[in-house]
Amino acid sequence: MAIEWIPAFNMAEFDSDRVFAALSAVAAAISSFFAFIQVRGVSKQSRASELTAQARLLMDIADRWNSIYHIRNEVRLMDLTVDHIFKDYQHAHDFMASERWLKIRSVAGFYEYLGTMIKRGYAPLDPILDLVTVDVALWNQLEPLIYHLRTVEKRTDLYVNFEYLIHAKLAQMGR
Repeated sequence: MAIEWIPAFNMAEFDSDRVFAALSAVAAAISSFFAFIQVRGVSKQSRASELTAQARLLMDIADRWNSIYHIRNEVRLMDLTVDHIFKDYQHAHDFMASERWLKIRSVAGFYEYLGTMIKRGYAPLDPILDLVTVDVALWNQLEPLIYHLRTVEKRTDLYVNFEYLIHAKLAQMGR
């Protein structure tokens, strides 16, 4: 007794070109699927590598922040008004060779580095703000001095990325 719902194979209707085309299409679909799986795996590995590199960068930033934190506190206690500083120093270049400037420079340089990393897209702002106190009050204290040095020493690039960082923080805060 034959099963009626299974069509009988008729050799006269067999078309090898159609079968070959169908098999080729199935093989192409399977190849595409495995290529997709491989690309997806590479993409995940690439993303994992990016996140690892970003985590290392953030750890380096946290370490550097910890190393200058006490100096930042010393700088915040200094009288940094232009009039006060230039009572002690006749010329800007004399001040920029002083111990006081070295302390200011180590802190401002750290913030300059952060601003550069964010501006260039190497580090996102949010995790930086989670790790580091971006000190707007310190910027407000230093700003007149930095603007004076930009003018007098003709260093228009002096701490522009520190300033960028402050503006980015203020923008994020909605100010």
